[in-house]
Amino acid sequence: MNAPYHPDGADPDAYGAQFFKATLLPYRSLSARGFQIMILSLLLLWACIGMVFMQIGAWPVVGLFGLDIALIYLAFRLNYYAARQREEISVSREQLLIRQVSASGHIRAYQFNPFRTRFHITRKDDIGITQMQLQSDDRSLDIGRFLPPDDRESFATAFSNALIRSRR
Repeated sequence: MNAPYHPDGADPDAYGAQFFKATLLPYRSLSARGFQIMILSLLLLWACIGMVFMQIGAWPVVGLFGLDIALIYLAFRLNYYAARQREEISVSREQLLIRQVSASGHIRAYQFNPFRTRFHITRKDDIGITQMQLQSDDRSLDIGRFLPPDDRESFATAFSNALIRSRR
């Protein structure tokens, strides 16, 4: 039996194959375990300082320490909630798929034709890449807004190469 033939010389089995897939996640420097250690350390520190204030008769200060801890805890919990967002990007010869998942779990899916899609990068000399955008026909989509500058650089390089490869 003869192997399948494509007039352009492309491998028919590889046509629908996905050759680039990335999941972009926001960077968080403090792990969940680190967060627990930090909160416990703050509680211990403020308990020690609170006892000193109680002994000298400045008991209202102790309540303010509790408010400080509650606000720090709330700020970090909100930060971890926002870290649940992600973007899933995949490229094949026939399509470019983007799934943006918000922190609440709401999913927005976008589909582009890789042959008609352009990847635009906005760069500042002192910062690096500040914006990555896909443009196709009359649509545009920002991607990787939450990535730190170093991750934007490496993703932009890999994604640009994948788009070039998809057009071959």
